[in-house]
Amino acid sequence: VLLMAPALMAWTWWLAGSAFKPNLSQAPTQPWRLLLSEVAVQYGGLWLLLIALSGLNTAHEKLTDTDPFLHPAAGSDYQLRQLPAPEVIQYAMQHSTHPDAAFLGQQAALGATFDLPAPFDASYSLRYQSSHPANKLRLIDPTTETHWIFSHQHMLYQGVDGDSNDVVGWLGPDGFHNEATPPPTRFSSVPLSGDGNFITEANKLYHIDWELQRLDLLYQAATEKFIDTPIVGDNVSTLMSETRLFIFRTSDLLQLDFKPQPRAIAAIPSPDNPKYRRIVVLELINGYLVAVQTDSAPASFAADYAAFDHAQLQVFRIANGVAEVEAIANLPLPPNLDDVIYSSFVMAPGIRLLTDLFWGWYLEKNIERTLPVPYVSFPPYIWLLTVLVSVASATCTGWLLRLTTLPVRTKAFWIIGNAFTGLVGLISFLVGHFGPLPRPVPALSQEQRLA
Repeated sequence: VLLMAPALMAWTWWLAGSAFKPNLSQAPTQPWRLLLSEVAVQYGGLWLLLIALSGLNTAHEKLTDTDPFLHPAAGSDYQLRQLPAPEVIQYAMQHSTHPDAAFLGQQAALGATFDLPAPFDASYSLRYQSSHPANKLRLIDPTTETHWIFSHQHMLYQGVDGDSNDVVGWLGPDGFHNEATPPPTRFSSVPLSGDGNFITEANKLYHIDWELQRLDLLYQAATEKFIDTPIVGDNVSTLMSETRLFIFRTSDLLQLDFKPQPRAIAAIPSPDNPKYRRIVVLELINGYLVAVQTDSAPASFAADYAAFDHAQLQVFRIANGVAEVEAIANLPLPPNLDDVIYSSFVMAPGIRLLTDLFWGWYLEKNIERTLPVPYVSFPPYIWLLTVLVSVASATCTGWLLRLTTLPVRTKAFWIIGNAFTGLVGLISFLVGHFGPLPRPVPALSQEQRLA
């Protein structure tokens, strides 16, 4: 914020001094300055149009009772999130061609399913520099009401009395310390704390016994990085890493002086930049059936229409003690939203492409999410509308410039540029540049000046 605020003020001041209405009778004296101003104006115009369109679309959905969140399409990502856990597996089995699909669907109706909330690893800063407590960075001792808040400075949990705010101790990977001085053994990375009884740090899983003031290392994976704390159920508990799902017996995790081992470890394929929306586990006689609902949710401020092509429901069967998983179903899910998500591409294809390029570079996305247009299954009429908007913008620009005395290359710059930026380019050209201009004062000749 401290860096962005002065930069934005400087940019605003620079734009305020730019000539937004240059004399079209002559070429601009500083083309680069005009081009940078044009990009800023058109980007702002795109957002104004999108905000207006979004407001109209929201009002239409409310008036017609077609809100996709409240009334999701059949079989869509939103609908499956709202179904009970057994019905999610049953839906997948109904659309699966696996020979055991019908039998497993019956097992889902009769057996006990475990519905996991989606793992969430973004409770603290992406750079791990956040100094304030977040949901996954604090613990509360239920026996003393002491607050244990993770300190980035010391890489330890700092115990703070709930009434006096005095420091009462420290919690590190080697356990509790009651002295005021921080102990030398620190966490090597920022840990995550869940329901108050477990901590995960990189590839390690710890259990806290508050009554005994004891921290035990339960399990250490070989090369994994856990992205959340365990989800503890009555019989089954799960733990997610960046690539695999670990399934434990809940009784094993809660047993003192015992090193639990996973009953099953499953490598779960997922799209780039996955967001696990829901995980359902069904315990079988000799293993587990796991349904994973994922999508590639937007990771930028721009609407990421590529995300809506990648939502899917995958079901795997995992045998106890076997690392390989058997794919039972892999169902692509229909988009959650209607075609309004393509509005930015239709109205301003060039600005949209530049926006995707910027966020793809800034967030280090792969090529599919940096240039999503070639990878998205656009409806045919979306392509047609985009081409028509670009042609109409170029045609109107050319017609408006027909009477000007600009050089041919300058006219071509405006025509091609407005074809690239679409509707917002045409509006920006009309409002910001093609307005009534004061006639330039003709230069006086030497004879006139002497007279």
